Amino acid sequence: MKSIVFLAVASAALLTSAATTFSAEWLTKVDEDVFSGKSTAVMIGGSGAQLNVYLSCDGDRKNSLAVIFKADEGVVEDVDGELVLKADDAEPFRYAVRSYNHNDDYGGFLAELTPEDASKLVASIKGAKKRVIAGLQVAALEIKASNTLATTGSTKAAELFAKACELSQ
Repeated sequence: MKSIVFLAVASAALLTSAATTFSAEWLTKVDEDVFSGKSTAVMIGGSGAQLNVYLSCDGDRKNSLAVIFKADEGVVEDVDGELVLKADDAEPFRYAVRSYNHNDDYGGFLAELTPEDASKLVASIKGAKKRVIAGLQVAALEIKASNTLATTGSTKAAELFAKACELSQ
C-alpha cells in the first residue's frame, strides 16, 4: 500500500510541473555489447525534469521506451498506463506501458518497441524544432501528467542512437 501511495504522490508531483517548460537536454550514450560486438545505446531526454524520456537498445536490437522519475522508495510494479509522446505539431505516438523499478533511485513506465516503431519515434524526436511533449496516464490512479521538453541536443542524440541501434532513417 505504501508503494501505491508513493506512486500516486510521485505522479502528483508530475502534475504540478505540467505547466512548466523545462530546458531539457537530449543525450545519447553508446557502448559495445561484449557478447555480440554490436553497439548498445541509451538516449535520455528531459535531463533534470520530473519526467525523463529514456530510450534504449541492446546488442540483440531489443528496443525499449520508458518515462522515468525519481522514486527513492520504489514503485508498485506492473501497473498499466499509457505513454504519449508528441514532437512539435506532429501526430502523437501512443504506447501501452507498465510500471517498473528502473534502479534504486528511479521508477518508471516501460514499453518494448519494434524496430519500426523505434525508428519512427527517433526520427520524430530528431526532427523536433520546438518541443517534445511527454504525457503519462495511469487510469487505476486517475492520474494524467505531462511535461514539455526542450529540443536542445535532440537531433544529434537521435542520430547517434539511430546509428548505434541500426534503426532505419
